[in-house]
Amino acid sequence: MYGLYWRDVAVDVELPTDGDALSKLEERAGQQEPKRRLRYFFLLVVERKNVQREYFNSCLEYAGKCSPEVIHISDRGGAGRKFKMHLTSKQLVRLSLIGVALGHFQGKFCEGVSFPTLEEIHIKNSTINKMDDLKNLVGACPILRVLDLRGCKTITQIDVDTAGEHLMSLTVMDCERVRRLTAGKHLRSFRYSGNILTSLSLPDNDSLADLFIGFPRSQSTTPGPENSFKRLPDLSNLTFLTLCSTSLRAVTVAGNTIQTNLRSLRELQLLMFKLEPINLSDVRRFLNTCGYYPQLTKLFVQLPERDCTYTENTSSENVEGEQQDGFEKLDVVKMTNFKYDWNEIRLLQFLFKKAKLLQKLILVRPIPVPVDRPFRLQVPANVQLTDCADDSTVKSFHSELLTSKTN
Repeated sequence: MYGLYWRDVAVDVELPTDGDALSKLEERAGQQEPKRRLRYFFLLVVERKNVQREYFNSCLEYAGKCSPEVIHISDRGGAGRKFKMHLTSKQLVRLSLIGVALGHFQGKFCEGVSFPTLEEIHIKNSTINKMDDLKNLVGACPILRVLDLRGCKTITQIDVDTAGEHLMSLTVMDCERVRRLTAGKHLRSFRYSGNILTSLSLPDNDSLADLFIGFPRSQSTTPGPENSFKRLPDLSNLTFLTLCSTSLRAVTVAGNTIQTNLRSLRELQLLMFKLEPINLSDVRRFLNTCGYYPQLTKLFVQLPERDCTYTENTSSENVEGEQQDGFEKLDVVKMTNFKYDWNEIRLLQFLFKKAKLLQKLILVRPIPVPVDRPFRLQVPANVQLTDCADDSTVKSFHSELLTSKTN
């Protein structure tokens, strides 16, 4: 598929091709000025097809000469062809790379190279061999706002401390070898899903408003001495927070008091891989440490799909010294995978005590439960209960992020 769109606003190339597309690209690239500038350049390498490297490189050189604002490269061939940043358009606004290898961007390759208009970088399922390549690239983009890295399996450390004050959003998902991460100084949104980090450095000011931290289900053990949650910044302006049960455990084990300054939090989401007594205790301790969430209006809890162990009169029941209120604005609680097992009931009973003004309780149970189980739950008269197999009327702020992980 090849297209030169109306007024040459965009070029769309699919490789392998019969050669006609490349000849037209070369002809256009060799035109004398004035030459109409491209805005969009899209290159797709079809899966399981043999594409010679010179064809791929010719397309990239063409894109660089035409200075498009948007470049999207998707290589489904799995050959790890290199994308050379120092040769690409210096008028980029948005760059999207899928299935390629980020070429060297250090030393002579980045001397004097900058991208003064580049605002967004999205890199997915690609190879980044050197931390400095990414670090230098970010430093060469003075107005970069968004950096999104997903499925980059080779990189072991991410350091974007070189980013300017415009970098507001950093997303790192499924980059399984990353162990150390240093974020920008002015981030408002940080989203991480991957293996447990031994070092995490977030902005030391109160800039963060959106925080998502998820670890794999397989790493649900207690964090060791290198717990990266021992040093977390001021979160007093945090508005949206999502933690999995493993990161929640790390927070409680770290013994810090990050939850004592969540005065701006409006939405909390907990992704529980398990709801054993120890996990239930983590939730209660996290919520009780502050005891006062003046802005919290919505609480989402994703429960495990299977029943959890229930132990009668466990010692975790009353160790927190829980208060009887503290959620003066909490009016919606939504739980998914609800099965009416005893630990889930205990969690709800705890919430009923703290949220006196709770108005709506949504229990989503996609699988049938024994007919006697619903009788275990006694809901306060002022709470509207919705018990259903599916619900899309109330979604969490991070719901799209969760959907993208499952696709």
